[in-house]
Amino acid sequence: MANYGWNGKILRVNLNTGTTSEEDTSNFEPEKFIGGRGFGARVAWKELPPDVGPFDPENRLMFMPGPLTGTLAPGSGRCTVCGVAAQNSVISDDAEGLYSWSGIGGSFGTEIKFAGYDGIIIQGKSSEPVYLYIEDGNVEVKSAEGMWGKGTYAAMKEIMKKHGKETKVAAIGPAGENESSIAAITNDSESAAGQGGFGGVMGSKKLKAIAIKGSEEVKVDDHEALLSTVKEINHEVCWPVSTDDLEKGYTSSSYSVDSHSKACTLGCQGFCGGTRSLNYPGDIQYGEVTTFSFCASIGDYEVDHIGNQLGINFWDFAYGIVPILQYASKQDWLNEVDGLEIPAPEEKIINSNYADTPKPLLVKLMRKLAYREDELGDLMAEGGVEMARELWEEETDEILSRIYPGVPDYPIGYTGHWDCHWKHGAVGWPHWLVSSLIWATSNRDPANDSVHHFTDNIALYPEAEMMNGEKLSWDKVREVSERLYGYEGAMDYEVTYDPPEAKASAAVWHRWRGALVASLLLCDWQMPRVFTLRPKDGPQTYPQAEAEMFSAVTGINMSEEELDKAGERIWNLERAIDVRYGRNRDWDESIIPYFEHPSMDAEGEGKHAFDAEEWKKQLTAFYELSGWDTETGRPTRSKLEELDLDDVADQLEEKDLLPS
Repeated sequence: MANYGWNGKILRVNLNTGTTSEEDTSNFEPEKFIGGRGFGARVAWKELPPDVGPFDPENRLMFMPGPLTGTLAPGSGRCTVCGVAAQNSVISDDAEGLYSWSGIGGSFGTEIKFAGYDGIIIQGKSSEPVYLYIEDGNVEVKSAEGMWGKGTYAAMKEIMKKHGKETKVAAIGPAGENESSIAAITNDSESAAGQGGFGGVMGSKKLKAIAIKGSEEVKVDDHEALLSTVKEINHEVCWPVSTDDLEKGYTSSSYSVDSHSKACTLGCQGFCGGTRSLNYPGDIQYGEVTTFSFCASIGDYEVDHIGNQLGINFWDFAYGIVPILQYASKQDWLNEVDGLEIPAPEEKIINSNYADTPKPLLVKLMRKLAYREDELGDLMAEGGVEMARELWEEETDEILSRIYPGVPDYPIGYTGHWDCHWKHGAVGWPHWLVSSLIWATSNRDPANDSVHHFTDNIALYPEAEMMNGEKLSWDKVREVSERLYGYEGAMDYEVTYDPPEAKASAAVWHRWRGALVASLLLCDWQMPRVFTLRPKDGPQTYPQAEAEMFSAVTGINMSEEELDKAGERIWNLERAIDVRYGRNRDWDESIIPYFEHPSMDAEGEGKHAFDAEEWKKQLTAFYELSGWDTETGRPTRSKLEELDLDDVADQLEEKDLLPS
């Protein structure tokens, strides 16, 4: 394999024995599976059969950067966390969990590369609390007895005091230690792998933290070529800025360099709403709070700080558990917790559209969850779906179906982010049909691997001012749609359900490209460059940027089409993993009740109704464009062989899971 981009070795850690070993990266077929999600899916297919549960010692907890991690590529500080996800444990009667993945920003993924590795695979369970310390090629499993029970920040500070402030740390809090299904892994820059409950997986292994210190650099084959592509796109992340600002040399990051707003990952040239609070006055636990709040937060800095210390996934807590409890209060099922009243708003409760919750109650709930205090705390630790079902059974299906697509059978993810069924309607009708197809085929909340790619671009770029002073007209938008998806109507407001291939083509393309972006590894807000504001001879798009950067870094010349084929391969391998868990078309169609609730478009709630029968035709088109069987939604042998996944086809056939 090439000596550029990849370091050439993967670290394996066996906590049963406390031993470590290294495996050649070439064994993971990097030119086929790239890194990140691709490496994770490859390991899962070979090593994680469906009978391995999230808290099974044989579950693999994987931290996988990509070949672009640690380079100049924008947003390339990210890392993918993979394994059997605890958060998905309510999905299948035949398996304890479902393989999935999460993303984490900051500089943790970069430090893995600087330490000389292309990934870390952890299996087994320690008999005592430990942390993993990596310094360049030296690896130690060290006692964490004095850290167990401490918050994430306290553990990080203790480790940095021992090994130096330049050490990069990812740690869990009490929620992870107590094996919460919605526990997060937080790093020293306060970014988190929130989705999937991997904090609970880490806690089940008695692994408190991973600390890394590296001094190597990521080797790049062609620095000039990489810099050329970075310069081409560096004014256009994450969203359009005015021509005046561009002429002054400002970029999107100009809005993130004040004293408040910060990026979430190394190498970011923009920001997505992250806010740094310096010495913010607290009134619950702290006199002053310095913390980082992102979009998935409560909105009160002291509460955010406490939640981060405890290691809780804010998405499920803030937009799942809290509105469910308010719904219960409205029904007079549960009106107070330890003497603290639960608000019961008059308006309809849906996702983040609920009453303000007093800070003391929020903190009380988070502590109960993290420490599994009493029945309510124990059930909250299992996530909103399990809590509601255990306490109030099918009586909660109405509220659950507004929050968790797939309820009651296959609740994957939650809060329809960017699909017009949440508090805001950033992307309007009919573009949330693309989101719905992506939701239907996901094994987690897909916002940060596919949905952002489409919705952010279609919501923000049409009619934006280009660098030559012209507008990015709808004619130009349609040209981009034709170039990327093969259908002008994919981005057209006039095209809804007919032809079904129009919206399905966009969903398929972003599924493939999403798997690729999370394997290279890049930020989904910044890539792909669906639109460019730099005047071009052809369509106003720059989708070849990933291929240019990959080729420049690795020295392996891959075209856009060839690299997209790798993304398609990774996405199909993940689908095959899902099929082993029993996934089929019924599973995909289980999101229909969620989308049948009135949308919240800017034109008025419920103005655009969801037609399930017409949508099913779009799902069929999605399958056809993917090369999948239209009755089962499963990849066909011909498609798998086309993607050089013959062994996957053979194993599915052995289990009678391959379409005839």
